[in-house]
Amino acid sequence: MGAAGSAADIVCRSTATASLLTASEGQSFGAVSGVFFEDGQQSCLGVAVTVAQLAAHTPQRRKRRAASAQLRMAEYLFTISEYIRPVPACNSRSIVVVWLLLLLAPPCRSEVTFTKDILPVLQKHCQVCHRPGEIGPMPLLTYKQVRPWAKAIREAIRLRKMPPWFADSRFGEFANDPSLPPEDVAKVERWIEEGSREGDPNDAPGKVHWPSGWTARKPDLVIAMPRPFPIPADAVIEYQYIILPTHFQTDRWVRMVEIRPGDAGVVHHAVLYVREAESKWLRSVPAGVMYAPPASNTQALREARETKADILGVYTPGSPVSSWPDGMAKRVPAGADLILQLHYTARKTASSDQTRIGLVFADKPVTKRVLTLQMGVDDIMIPPGDRECRLSRWGTLPREALLLSMLPHMHLRGSGFEYQIVHPRGRIETLLKVSHYDFHWQLSYRLKAPRLLPAGTRMLVTGIFDNSAGNPRNPDPRVEVHWGEQSWEEMMIGFFDVAVPPRMDKQAFFVREEN
Repeated sequence: MGAAGSAADIVCRSTATASLLTASEGQSFGAVSGVFFEDGQQSCLGVAVTVAQLAAHTPQRRKRRAASAQLRMAEYLFTISEYIRPVPACNSRSIVVVWLLLLLAPPCRSEVTFTKDILPVLQKHCQVCHRPGEIGPMPLLTYKQVRPWAKAIREAIRLRKMPPWFADSRFGEFANDPSLPPEDVAKVERWIEEGSREGDPNDAPGKVHWPSGWTARKPDLVIAMPRPFPIPADAVIEYQYIILPTHFQTDRWVRMVEIRPGDAGVVHHAVLYVREAESKWLRSVPAGVMYAPPASNTQALREARETKADILGVYTPGSPVSSWPDGMAKRVPAGADLILQLHYTARKTASSDQTRIGLVFADKPVTKRVLTLQMGVDDIMIPPGDRECRLSRWGTLPREALLLSMLPHMHLRGSGFEYQIVHPRGRIETLLKVSHYDFHWQLSYRLKAPRLLPAGTRMLVTGIFDNSAGNPRNPDPRVEVHWGEQSWEEMMIGFFDVAVPPRMDKQAFFVREEN
């Protein structure tokens, strides 16, 4: 072959060489180099084409993408050189230099655009909240909606404020972790640096069809408060209870529950209980009517608060949906009623709430029954100004169970929460550590893989409170704080879901197994 040769000849020989390299899975450049090096004479740009062809066929995806840009540039330069002047021959040393330069050249990066790169990230991590009717303050569905917020989104991602997630990554793996992986964070950074371009609409992924009026999916059955409940401006509202009959003629298995406030801005939290037909709890209260035990009646308060009823679902800001893996569900017996406990916090303007409950029934055989258990501290005493007051409670599981999820609950002074197992000989294993508890984002943490807890497992829950002036949400750092239902008082409850045999109810679960 001549010193220059034709572009077609060199490209053909390059392609053949690349094919050989592909067959050897990119393990040896030297073994195939003899195909295109003839007595150390070859067109330098021809070698460039060949090397780029070789790199383009390597198995590594990133190398292929970078090499394809190098290939296009090399072929372009070679074609121009054929028309301008003959390409001088190169000795083998020059060939090696060109080869190394091409391999070491920085890859060409394609532009990051909204349609191709950013929209898929928003669909996966953000739109569940940032769409009309949901808790997010603005929708993030289209380019026009997102573009004005680009820099604010970048800042929220940098500070790990969004998506909200507070579990310490050193402990446990969770199925519902919405955190952005580093590559997605980098995409957002580059998109803004490069001018936040929209891109080609044809690059956009398919539109996500979110259920109207619900977070996860359209429920099989909706049970609602019969009428709105008024929330006066700046009012202190005691816990409210409302009895909602199910009229179930047979036992039903529920695999998903969504508690949907009519005005999420005034619902601090809600707990949905299952009152079975034989239970005497709140039997004197008529169905469908809001009830609050008189604050002056200690007996009525105790009767309302103290119940052994199973919990069907819990609503907190950021956790409206309770769901369980396939084959696991909660049982609502025939003839049972639902009792919804609501904690309202008034705003400066009057409002009203008409909460709905959406139930999704199990469509597969149920092999495990889910129970919601809880441990907490009632005798709370937090000294004035205490920056780190730790309150703990421990207990032992009476029976074997699968741990599914954990949901910490505190009020405005809450700053951290821990779930731990105390093993024999005192070794402590942390299941969940929430280092920065956020009163406005009370999340449930669902384990990626359920954890088997043998009978006798000793569980420890710890709540950390900041009653200092350094806590911006502290209503008053000068006072000693005790247990109470209102947000300026405190609670410390560690909810957790476990799975047990399908015929075992909560009462049977707490009957300890005999050795």
